[in-house]
Amino acid sequence: MKFQIEVWTIQKLYDIHNSKRLNLNPPYQRNNIWTEKSQKTLISSIKLGMPLPAFFLHDKTNNKFDVADGQQRSRAIFAYISGEITDLDNNKFQKHLDTEFLTYELPIIVINNSVNQEKIREFYVTVNNTGLKLNKPELRKAKYFDSTVLNLVESLTDSENFKTIGIFQLKQSDRMIDREFVEELIALLHFGIGDKKNDIKKLYDSDFDVSTINQLKTSFDNILNVFIKQNKRFVFSESRYAQRNDFYTLFKFVSNNLQIPDSDYDIIFDILRKIQYDVSPSNEKSPDLQFYAYNCVSQSNAKQARENRLNFFNELILNESNEPNKLQKRLLKYYHINESNMIRIGKYITLPPKLIEPQFKK
Repeated sequence: MKFQIEVWTIQKLYDIHNSKRLNLNPPYQRNNIWTEKSQKTLISSIKLGMPLPAFFLHDKTNNKFDVADGQQRSRAIFAYISGEITDLDNNKFQKHLDTEFLTYELPIIVINNSVNQEKIREFYVTVNNTGLKLNKPELRKAKYFDSTVLNLVESLTDSENFKTIGIFQLKQSDRMIDREFVEELIALLHFGIGDKKNDIKKLYDSDFDVSTINQLKTSFDNILNVFIKQNKRFVFSESRYAQRNDFYTLFKFVSNNLQIPDSDYDIIFDILRKIQYDVSPSNEKSPDLQFYAYNCVSQSNAKQARENRLNFFNELILNESNEPNKLQKRLLKYYHINESNMIRIGKYITLPPKLIEPQFKK
């Protein structure tokens, strides 16, 4: 890899950024993840004259550069100069006082423009396996940044439908944890239930045509629409079903049962809302609810645990006979409900949500 070692002042780096010749977001880069405290610490370190690691810039010709490594540090420096942050002593940037800051020298390694983006991506993945490491979804973005699968994943992660459900916090989104979960859900739709690690690898190793991509997107949106309609009366972000393992299972249940009318899903989610308080590994009075909880915390991303959770929902909801099945009988007894109170939703019989009262006290 051809490169040249240079020394730039912060003023030079900022001027290039300010003239829109510095790209902080090449496609393989991760999001802006540094906390404000981390940014302030960097500023104070510079003001104390401490050395910084080298910045790696990819020369894109015409005096334009991609930041291959040093994005977070660059953002912190620019945020300080623009007045968005202070140093650790809460001092704001003042040009007439911060001359030493602006003349602080940065080690800059300029990678030659003859080096293609694929080589830069490989370098980025390698260099970020030290220091503040990239997590797995960030590494996948770097590795597969131009793939059709990643484009699908990112479009669904950024969609209003997915955000409306509100099961991820901002910090998780910054580290692309939400995007990793969408990868799991797409793999679930395409391959069925499997082990997380294998499924995501298999997803990115696949070569999907446009028809398959469109089909996955349509299926994903149709499933989310069921959750969005329920979210008006069942706030997922405030329930146990905001947890990834529970949501994964419900997502699969809904994908298998899109034919169920909205009015019946009202009943199904009322049941789920009631029983969630009794789902616990400590609930020895209900082995079924305890077993479901175990499968949410022990080897929870393994195929068997995922199948066990789905089987629980299927047995609880999808009983086509006229008599309670074994699981339903045990839950009827646990909730002190008479079998005659079983209700029918479509062709299935299940527990009456109005008579379910949480029994477990931690």
